[in-house]
Amino acid sequence: MREYRFTQPYDLDRTVDAYEIHTHVSRSQAERRNIFLILAVTFLALTWALFGMRSDTGLAAYWPWIPLSLGLSALIAWFPRRWNRVGLKGQLATRMKQLGIEEGQTTYVFDDEQMRIEDDYVGGKFAWSDLYAWHDGPDYLLIYRAPQFFYSIVKADVDTESLSALVQRLKSSPAKQL
Repeated sequence: MREYRFTQPYDLDRTVDAYEIHTHVSRSQAERRNIFLILAVTFLALTWALFGMRSDTGLAAYWPWIPLSLGLSALIAWFPRRWNRVGLKGQLATRMKQLGIEEGQTTYVFDDEQMRIEDDYVGGKFAWSDLYAWHDGPDYLLIYRAPQFFYSIVKADVDTESLSALVQRLKSSPAKQL
């Protein structure tokens, strides 16, 4: 049984990019629809409270805000990648400082039975049968241990043989591909 190993540096910008991909692939259409409906009702209610009830012209002042409220709700629900970037990098940097981790390396070691992650933050090991899901994107490979807990691997940093073996192992695992 052959063991593969590769190491990647921790990079805040890459973490933000991976989180954006995670948000895009992990939300179902039903979740996006619900987000849209909640935001649309909220924005419309706020618009009505701020403009509709106080205007001398009544509903005429309210109507232009309807498309704006619906458009903004749709943007947030269906195009979350840009919205997640707002503040996310600062939040992650603050959290890493709180944990005393500002830079570091993550080493991934895997064979036919399991994967082991060695780092200062959330290392551990898991059997392939315990894997929740995975996503193979053009630049990143996301490996999920749970619906919101994933490791991000930058493909450009991994040698071709190890990357190919990892993708083959993921494909043969019982985990779902997102």
